Parts: sequence; structure tokens; C-alpha cells
Amino acid sequence: MLEIFIYVIAGIALGIFSGLTPGIHLNTVCFFAAAFALHGDFNIVALIVSMSITHCFVDFIPSVFLGASDSTQNCASVLPGHRMFLEGNALEAVKLSCIGCLLGVFFSLMLSIVFVSFALQISGIFPKLIPAVICIVLLLMVFSEKTLLKKAMALFVILISGAVGFLSLNFSTQDSLLALVSGFFAAAGLLWSFFEKTSFKPQNTCEAFFEKKQTISAGFLGGIAGSIVALLPSIGPSEAALMVRKVAGEISTKSYLVLLGGISTANTVFGFFVLFFFSKARNGPAVAISQLIRLSESNFHALLAIIVFSAGISFFISVWLSKKALAFFQKINYSLANLAVLIFLSALVFAFSGLKGLLVFATASSIGFFAISSGVRRSNCMAFLMLPTLAFYISALINSS
Repeated sequence: MLEIFIYVIAGIALGIFSGLTPGIHLNTVCFFAAAFALHGDFNIVALIVSMSITHCFVDFIPSVFLGASDSTQNCASVLPGHRMFLEGNALEAVKLSCIGCLLGVFFSLMLSIVFVSFALQISGIFPKLIPAVICIVLLLMVFSEKTLLKKAMALFVILISGAVGFLSLNFSTQDSLLALVSGFFAAAGLLWSFFEKTSFKPQNTCEAFFEKKQTISAGFLGGIAGSIVALLPSIGPSEAALMVRKVAGEISTKSYLVLLGGISTANTVFGFFVLFFFSKARNGPAVAISQLIRLSESNFHALLAIIVFSAGISFFISVWLSKKALAFFQKINYSLANLAVLIFLSALVFAFSGLKGLLVFATASSIGFFAISSGVRRSNCMAFLMLPTLAFYISALINSS
């Protein structure tokens, strides 16, 4: 018992590291941990689970303060969260996101029975539905833009991101995902802040006031949307949030951040349910765990306890770290900090993927920068995963018919 607890604490520490460091993708750390573990080692499973939950919370801090995210989970938080930073409400943005993460864990566990029952009923026809669902989401992404010009720009970003994703993931370097995600969702935001000469804004440190009803409602919707994301390959939290907004109508920036936090953790939690009940891995942590162990019922119950413990600890750690981040950025040159992180990302991609990876990284960064400058949602860049996934499932349907 003590040994598992030590591994859980180590996982929380690694989640803090991966969440705070743009470019250190959660999947990379999970696969690295699994590669050096013995098959059947539940201690490493405990480490991966606690790290995954902690990462969901902490990853919002660089998203808000730097406008940079290395995760497809939190990429949609970059603009609303960073916008609150520019308004002087960075601490509030991080806390809202973390409250959403906490509610996402709570509601995902509450909704788990409904989720499993629904998934079991549609499991037979689900692979045939995936292409249609992805197409619908892609259309929503285009037509959610307000003007005809922006719709055209969004379509262009989707097509070019999809083409880059298809070429990179199929024919390029072995770690293209690092270059793609870091380029689209981290480097692009850093470049924009640097060229816009964004300076550090004085921040409000007063205790924020939250509308309890709206916050809980957004967290509940995040739990439901997270269950959808967990079932659908390549559909990320930003796309799920878009679908929620289409159904529920326009929501405030604060509620949107709670929603995204809820989707992020619910997606991770439901990913473990999918692994246990259906033996399918829908995210990086689940893939890493599937390589180590086949979860028994007792192991799965222990996993749920680790999730709850890690979420509670991570909430307080993230709120505390956001205050430390505020004090840190007040003391340094903000533009130089953005440039330093950008150089670090470039070096990291080169170390893992070489010159080919650096080319992919630069291309993805340019597309992400174009999306920002043209005023369309950067979540359109998620097409780098969605279009290759769509092509895969359509090909599978054709071959099976």
C-alpha cells in the first residue's frame, strides 16, 4: 500500500512537470514510463493514472499565462484563458479551469454507469458511425465561424492542417505528434504574443466570485461531453465544447473555461472506463496502461481511488502554482520569456525528431499562426488528427464491404 502511494506521489510530481513545461507531451512521458516497466507492474499504472489527472489540471497554467498548450486536451483554453490573462484575471482563469477539472472527475464517476450502459448498446454499430460523426463535427467547425470569409479561412485551415497531419503521421518522423501538437497549439501562440509585443499585465489577486449554478452546470455538461470525446477517436475537448455551445447556446468565458476543464478530466477518466470495459485505448495513458497490464476488477477500483485522490491534491497544487507563476512572470521580461520557451520547444523537437521533425514543427506553427491572425478558431487545426482518422475509418468500411 505504501509503495503504491509513493508511486502516486511520483506521478503527481511528473504531472506537474509535464503540465508546466510546454512541449513535454503527456503521452511521451506515459510511453517512456511504460517502456522501462515490467509487464504487470501496477505501481507504474498508478503512476501513469495520477500523472494523467494532475497534467489535466496543471496544463492550464501555461495555457493562460503564455497562451501556449502542448496538449490537445487544453488547446481550446489558449484563447479564452489567455484573454482573461490580458484582462488581468489570470488567477481566476486558472481557478475556473481547475474547478472544471474537479467537477469533471466528480460527474464522470457519477455518470459512469450510464456511460458504460450506453457504450455497450451502441458498440456493435459504433465504428460505422464514427466517419459520419467526424464529418458533422468538421462541418460545425466551419459553419460556426460568423462571416463567409472566416468560414473560408476555417475550411482552409482544416484542409491544410489535415494534409500536414496525414503526411507527417504516415510518412514522416516517428515522433511527429510532438512536433505537430507543439507547433499548432504552443509555438503559434508564443509567436503571436511575441510579434504583438504582448507585455505582462497587472493581475487581479482578489478572491474571485463564481456563480455556483452556472459553474456546476458547466461542469456537468463537461462530464457529458467528456464521455463523447472518450468514445470518439480524434475528437478533442475543443470540438466537444463547440458541440455543447451549439446545443446549449452561447456561454460566458468563465463557464467555457469550467466546461473545458470538465471535458479534459472527464475524457481522461472515461478513457480508463473504455479500457476496462471494452479493452480499447482511446488516449495515450490508456495505451500505456494496456501495454503493462490487463486491469482486474480490484485493480480498476484502486485506479478509481487514485483518480479521486490525485484530483483533490492537483486542484490545490494548481491554484498554488498559478500564484507562484504570477510572482515569477512579474519579475521577468514577458516577451523574452515567450521567446525562450519557443527556443526550448524548437530544441526539444529537434532532439526527438531531427530536422524532419523541425520542418513539421515550423509548418504546424505557421498554420496555427495563420489561424490566429485570420481570426478563426485555432481548434480547427485539430483536423491534423481528424482527417487522417476519417480516412482510416472510411477505408476500413470500404474494405469490409
